Amino acid sequence: PHKKNDSTEEEARLLYVAMTRATRQLVMTHGSDSQFSSRLRDALNTLS
Repeated sequence: PHKKNDSTEEEARLLYVAMTRATRQLVMTHGSDSQFSSRLRDALNTLS
C-alpha cells in the first residue's frame, strides 16, 4: 500500500471517531476544499 493512502485512511478514521463522539453539537470548519470536505458536503446533502 502507498504511504499517502495509509495516511489518508488514518485521517478519515480519526475524523469519523471525532464526529461520532459528539453528543450535543458538532461544529466543523475548514480552510480550503479537500476530499474530506467534498465527501462530507455530499453526505450532508443526502441527509437533508
